[in-house]
Amino acid sequence: MVARRAVLIALVLAGVFALGGRGFGQEFPTGPITFVVSFPPGGSIDVVMRAMAPGLQERLGKPVVIENRAGAGGNIAAAAVANAPPDGHTLLAPASSLAANPTLIKNMPFDTLKDLQAIALLFRTPLALVVCSVTLALCLLFFTGLLTNLPKAVLAAIVFAAVYRLVDIRALVRMWRVSRIDFYAAAIALVSVLLLGILQGVLLASIASIFLLLVRASHPNVAFLGRLPGSGRYSDTARHEGVEPLVGVIAFRPEASLLYINAETILEAVLSALQKSSEIKLVACDLSASPYIDLAGARMLRDLHEELASRHVTFCIVGAHGQLRDLLLAEGLAEKTDSGQWLRSLDSVLGDSRAK
Repeated sequence: MVARRAVLIALVLAGVFALGGRGFGQEFPTGPITFVVSFPPGGSIDVVMRAMAPGLQERLGKPVVIENRAGAGGNIAAAAVANAPPDGHTLLAPASSLAANPTLIKNMPFDTLKDLQAIALLFRTPLALVVCSVTLALCLLFFTGLLTNLPKAVLAAIVFAAVYRLVDIRALVRMWRVSRIDFYAAAIALVSVLLLGILQGVLLASIASIFLLLVRASHPNVAFLGRLPGSGRYSDTARHEGVEPLVGVIAFRPEASLLYINAETILEAVLSALQKSSEIKLVACDLSASPYIDLAGARMLRDLHEELASRHVTFCIVGAHGQLRDLLLAEGLAEKTDSGQWLRSLDSVLGDSRAK
């Protein structure tokens, strides 16, 4: 199985020096570096080592040789390295069976712990997942009878030990600090799976996630803008201190798409701000942060225009993207507002308003 991740490492040369008892002041390497691979050419480890060799050779300035010695569960390659001069120039790319061989073979030609020294992690493979899956399948098929007489407390401990690592407590804590709505979705999924089972739990968690997304989308942030001092930029007055209020003007920016689920919320927020202000002559809607608008959103803007017209307040739209302009035209807002302003920035429109 091809390695899932290969990590090219500079082989921690201090560790290599320690193998040969050399002083740190001596030059290394003094000759070719040989990697003895426990698999035949074309095997997974062989592929990784040959991919790593050119870069390592360029970095060290010495030839890097890949030598394949397959067989005996990796013991042939391991014995060759164990018997090589301990000068750090002969390295082993072992088989995964290297750790288990001492327990399976009586007369090992070397001592794994004393004759070999691990110096770097080069790659990982998902083989452990395959072994665990096969073992679990065998237990479910042939060994369930051995578990029938176990006390419930023991069975509960086995289940807990098997699943507790599936719950990432640190991730949940981080979600609680960063995004409460994501934490609620994760908590619902966890509790649902534990209480209802995997299929029903995942289904309930999916429905809950959709509901939470709709709740979040139905209450977008509507930024009421003020001018940043000494610039032509505008920012949310509720989030930034020191912004200059716009005299006689309400400029707002919906920071979400205008959809049927949030159109009324945005309209109510603007009308509420209008009631709190006095002598308002212009209301500007900045759509630069709205990537999409549906029919209900366009109708909301038309209703807002009609409400402002009844109060003798001018309404303009700025920063509208292509799709937004198409729907605004179809809804007839080009006849009610100046469509030439839809492409302009808020600062240029307000500059013209001040000039008048």
